[in-house]
Amino acid sequence: HPTVAIFPALLAIGEHSGATGRDLLEAYVVGCEVGLALQHATKYKQMDKGFHSTAVIGRLACTAACAKLMKLDHDQIVMALGMAGSMASGLIHNFGTMTKPLHAGMTCRDGVTAAQLAQRGFTAGDQVIEHPFGFATTVLGEGIYDLDEMADNLGKPYRVQDALMIKKYPCCGGNHAMLDSLFSLMRDNDFTYEDVADAEVDQSYYSVVMLYQDPDDELKGKFSAKYNVAAALVDGEVAVDTFTKDKIADPTINETMGKVRTRVMAKSEEMLTRSEDGHKVKITLKDGRVFEHVTARADILGSQKNPWGFENIKSKFQANVALVLAEQGVEDAVNAWSDQMQGSTPCSEWKVQALITHDIQVAAFVEGLLQENITVNPLDVSGGIPGDDPLKALDANVAKVMDIIKASGSADTQINTPFGEMTRGQFMMTPTWDLVVHKWDLAKGTGQTTALDDS
Repeated sequence: HPTVAIFPALLAIGEHSGATGRDLLEAYVVGCEVGLALQHATKYKQMDKGFHSTAVIGRLACTAACAKLMKLDHDQIVMALGMAGSMASGLIHNFGTMTKPLHAGMTCRDGVTAAQLAQRGFTAGDQVIEHPFGFATTVLGEGIYDLDEMADNLGKPYRVQDALMIKKYPCCGGNHAMLDSLFSLMRDNDFTYEDVADAEVDQSYYSVVMLYQDPDDELKGKFSAKYNVAAALVDGEVAVDTFTKDKIADPTINETMGKVRTRVMAKSEEMLTRSEDGHKVKITLKDGRVFEHVTARADILGSQKNPWGFENIKSKFQANVALVLAEQGVEDAVNAWSDQMQGSTPCSEWKVQALITHDIQVAAFVEGLLQENITVNPLDVSGGIPGDDPLKALDANVAKVMDIIKASGSADTQINTPFGEMTRGQFMMTPTWDLVVHKWDLAKGTGQTTALDDS
């Protein structure tokens, strides 16, 4: 889970430092690549060691991301990672409790702390990965990693674009392939929980994160294959509301759980198969029909190979944000990332699109005035932006005005304007400042840097 172990920390630092969206994304990629390089070059299995990899490898990944965003120098980065190595922890035993998501919170907290302490001169060991008593041997385990491969794998190739998925279901990832298979069978064969006589789901020998056969609270429910299958059969979906006290106590879901069996594969059996190929879901109906389906991990809905669409992601975001924001806040939050043209700006009466339209209109107004043919009201932003590229349209209009100014004679020439008679030079100060101020407004509204170019 790289995002939850990295991005909240970057948001905290970025808000404090005024970082741009580009700064955040660059730091995020650095953190992901550090974590993925560590993971790719080791045979570490959290199921064997009992340490949650998000909280262990995530500590170094998060710290690297924070160090990038804070622009730490080489020595400071080494010290920060040294501290992060001593912070790495998180027990799988705590899955299904409030402490499991706390792992990610503490990971982000520690990444920020390590980077800030290093910035202030705090010291740590300078061989956190490779030292005989360092992170690799002590945490990952002796003999299961390759230090040279870790270094060689940094960004060669970049893995972040292939490693991420947007989870459709708000439960342990170990459920997702199973749920995709089940919903596919339900959709293709038109049956409900009432038709089912038996449901058998294969589970990996290593899948110790699926800890609970009969969960008694909503957090344990997230780590129960039996509960997720039963809830999916009864409700036809697995959503945020699936994991509530009322749902856990639902008599129909509990009765349906009695039809669900989990078959844990023997270690010898699993060694003869590829875990990435997925595990079987087998449904037997009361009328004797039997259906089977396997979803490979790489084909899970929300993965890079099988994205589940922008509108679905947007709907999930809206549903989740509505839990903490009022209706207008939800709309603003959605617009801020899904439709930047409708984002707010410091010019409170105009959204981003209206502000760009105004700037284009200003350029057209200046053009008309200098050619003594005013046909545009710069305050009328109802027409929208011409073409498909707003910035290209704005730059083209401004460039056109500049050409007209250069060809229109002396700046001391008197002209008639809506503001009275004045020289060309005096008049041009107004639209020039208008464009400068509103470009700053646009930068703020779209998350770009507001620093002026020295050139």
